[in-house]
Amino acid sequence: MQILLVEDNPGDIRLLQEYLKEGSACRFQITLAGRLSIACERLAETRFDAVLLDLSLPDSQGLDTLARLHVAAKDVPIVVLTGIEDEALGMQLIQVGAQDYLVKGQVTAPLLSRALRYAVERGRTEAALRDSEERFRTLVEGARDVIFTLSKDGIITSLNQAFDHITHWTREAWIGRPFGELLHPEDLPPAVDMFRHIMKE
Repeated sequence: MQILLVEDNPGDIRLLQEYLKEGSACRFQITLAGRLSIACERLAETRFDAVLLDLSLPDSQGLDTLARLHVAAKDVPIVVLTGIEDEALGMQLIQVGAQDYLVKGQVTAPLLSRALRYAVERGRTEAALRDSEERFRTLVEGARDVIFTLSKDGIITSLNQAFDHITHWTREAWIGRPFGELLHPEDLPPAVDMFRHIMKE
């Protein structure tokens, strides 16, 4: 597993390298970067499985470090190292783009190995989901028949391009409106019955 370790403290680097050698079933190949700018260069040059990131670097500090690296890392999962044990900070890190975070001083070899392996697996799962959603979106947009989605209240939440071509109306004008407005009054009762039947299943 290719890991980019973004850390400038020699003592922490040695300790983390030792942890990743200890009793892990997974073999870790570590590339070092002591500055955020160097880390971004490494990410542009090489494909990594995960990034282990210290938030305090000579050229960047705090959440901004993660935000900037997240842009450079794209889909590469990031595990953050922080010296602060703070649940609110942890939530912020996840929201900004970290897969996980570890508190320095509490890190053990098994914990570090597990956090990296889980981050990589979650990253792969998310990438597969994005690919699946993109394929589905392509199929829906390329379909010749009208495909739509409704909320539980029968409100139109999406329409594909075929709607514009067939009806000569714009999708934007209909999203957010009740589905019943698209139907002839005589067709509305059976459509409502069908909708209720589907919602029960």
